[in-house]
Amino acid sequence: PYIPLLAMFCLGLLLAAAALRMWVMATLGDRWSTRVLVLPKSPPITGGPFRRLRHPNYLAVAVEFVALPMVHTAWLTAGVLSLANAMVLHRRIRTEERALAETGDDYSIMDSRPRFIPGAK
Repeated sequence: PYIPLLAMFCLGLLLAAAALRMWVMATLGDRWSTRVLVLPKSPPITGGPFRRLRHPNYLAVAVEFVALPMVHTAWLTAGVLSLANAMVLHRRIRTEERALAETGDDYSIMDSRPRFIPGAK
């Protein structure tokens, strides 16, 4: 059944996730890409949402995958999309972090930041 209070809450989450994603894109500027690209001799981006998280864009996408179906109380869709997204992100994050480490540049500053949840270790 459609639950108006849940729908309003999830719409708020959806807007917050979209705002986070836009903030990430604005912070990265020309370095934003859907592909894993590493620019050698370029320091890591540590401003904007990257002050607190290593992967704020992935957090935004994960929230969107849950929030959008839940606007219509689509529990199963939210669960299946989230599981599929988690599997893709697991591989992508490992690939991205390996590519960053292989440049020889000092990306260790990002090690002190949690991947998705501010304050989590």
